[in-house]
Parts: sequence; C-alpha cells; structure tokens
Amino acid sequence: MRCRGVNAVYVSGRGSQEPYKDSLNPEKFAGVLPVLYDDHKGNVIYQVPRRWPARARVVDTSRLGSLHPYIGER
Repeated sequence: MRCRGVNAVYVSGRGSQEPYKDSLNPEKFAGVLPVLYDDHKGNVIYQVPRRWPARARVVDTSRLGSLHPYIGER
C-alpha cells in the first residue's frame, strides 16, 4: 500500500452488508493501522501512514506511455 501511495484502505468484515469481501482476514489491520472510520457493522477504514503524506507525485507521462504492460513471471 505504501508503494502505491494510498492514504487509506477499506476493509469489509464478516458483518458488513458489502457483498464483495476481498479480505480473507479482515482483522489483520486491527491494532496495526490507525482507524479512520468504524461503524461497528463490519465496515472499517484504516489510515496507511506515509512518510510525506502531503507531497504530490509528479508523473512524466511520456515515460509512462513508453512502458510495456507487466505480464508477470514467465
């Protein structure tokens, strides 16, 4: 999450009405990351600490466009 520059992550727990449960262990962030929002119904948003949270990321789009898609291990 840090390498992607996210500031927060949403986790839908077992009691959540969200139909898509993308985490097999929704409690893995509890006590590790600070809680930004918790409705006590299985919906929790955790803060992802960043070294420089206020900094913007500037992307050179010409270099980005020249990259090939990542296919994975072959």
